[in-house]
Amino acid sequence: MLDKKNLIKYVFDVYVYSILVFFINRTSRHTEYPVETILAIPPWRLQMLGTYLPILLLVIVAVLFGFVTLLLSSLIGPKKSSRIKLAPYECGCEPVGTARERFSIKFYLIAMLFILFDIEAVFLYPWAILYKKLGVFGLVEMGVFILILFVGYIYVWKKGALEWD
Repeated sequence: MLDKKNLIKYVFDVYVYSILVFFINRTSRHTEYPVETILAIPPWRLQMLGTYLPILLLVIVAVLFGFVTLLLSSLIGPKKSSRIKLAPYECGCEPVGTARERFSIKFYLIAMLFILFDIEAVFLYPWAILYKKLGVFGLVEMGVFILILFVGYIYVWKKGALEWD
């Protein structure tokens, strides 16, 4: 007997099968082979396609939600622009200087170094989870990894990249 879950899988499998038959019939008109021999898809494979239906639906809903909200905000949103609304906003204060002001390269260096060391620290989590399974080999490998990371940190420190002057 078909319950709700199996019914959805069955409908999706039949739908995929009918689409495949349609395209094979369109492309193989001049062949003497029947569709059944060309389309030898085992039933378990069609059932496997049905398991991806929730993911496909999620992607479709996410894309539609993005497009619908953009469309509605452009159609429904107010369109009265004024000098005050078009002015840059800086935390409730009056803007100081121009938006074209140059920043020191230190801001970007610090940000890149933070991202670099932050990403390297993420590699410690899988090691911590598998610590008992890895044994001494894992301990030595992580020690080498942390040593390389520490040497890089010392190099950056000695070059003065972390100085805020």
